[in-house]
Amino acid sequence: MRDFKKYLVPLLIVVLLVSSVSTALVISAINNDNKSAPDVNIGVAFCGNTTAEAELLIDKVKSYTNLFILNAAGNPIRRNQTTIEEICDYAVAQGLQVIINVGFNSTASRINSDRIWFWNLSSLNDTKQRWTARWGNKFLGIYYSDEPGGIQLDGDWKTYFTWLSALDDNPPDPSASRFPSVYINAIHELYAIYEKIQEANGSAPANYDAEAEFFVKNVIRDDPGFTSLRDAGFKTFTSDYALYWFDYLGGYDVLLAQIGWNCSVAQQIDLVKGAAHMQNREWGAIITWKYSEWPYLDKWDQIYNQMMTAYKAGASYLVLFNYPIIEGNDYGLMEDEHFI
Repeated sequence: MRDFKKYLVPLLIVVLLVSSVSTALVISAINNDNKSAPDVNIGVAFCGNTTAEAELLIDKVKSYTNLFILNAAGNPIRRNQTTIEEICDYAVAQGLQVIINVGFNSTASRINSDRIWFWNLSSLNDTKQRWTARWGNKFLGIYYSDEPGGIQLDGDWKTYFTWLSALDDNPPDPSASRFPSVYINAIHELYAIYEKIQEANGSAPANYDAEAEFFVKNVIRDDPGFTSLRDAGFKTFTSDYALYWFDYLGGYDVLLAQIGWNCSVAQQIDLVKGAAHMQNREWGAIITWKYSEWPYLDKWDQIYNQMMTAYKAGASYLVLFNYPIIEGNDYGLMEDEHFI
């Protein structure tokens, strides 16, 4: 516990108002130079647009964190391998471990140059070897996709099934499509589920085996990008708020339970921890928004409690989601008072 506080308490001050209690813990930790590294990875998810912004945030938190997640999925950085490597070079040079998110390999990646994933490389083997040689054990892996389980629950399936029904008379032909056959196969599998629902006519189905199989196989395991990452030997991360068990079945190595949105912290931790334990995987927590508008984050004491709860439950990763970028704020979402 004392080892952990050396790293956790300063990070919590990133999202807490400085209190006399936490200050005392920081001083106590700093005065003990012989402590080993903690058994938890603690850091911030950077969602900015430039190398300068990333370096500024790294310099601000490097003395009390040990993890930096480069979340480039939704910004121009993802298109530039050189920029990604420059940012991670800097983070590693400051003693931080890195996880990289460059988005996901969607159908849009194949027809829209703005959505190119991993620079359209045919194989990721060389990239895995290059980054492992470059950063060693400081490179933890790739964050891929986002909320795969939650999307299954909250997706606009009525609209999607309406679209599927229109394909009944004119099903797509893989040989004539510019999309990979894996996507066409997924459409056919999903249409079978649609027909099952239609036949049920409002009644509950006898089981959800087809839905579970579709999610594990078509949504995760057969996803072209996820397959490429696994084939190259990358450790895979994502965050979610539901269906953790099935995320792991699909092949994810590490899941971060999303804490926020008035959800039950205990329930989220129980679900992800139980699934991870039963399948011998790692888990963590990522603190996300409390509100859908500024100030976005929960109150400092609540965030402290959430992180401590996750740590005491055995989380291997604790992350703060630092998004969006607030105009006039060089550090993204975090304000001056959130730092030491």
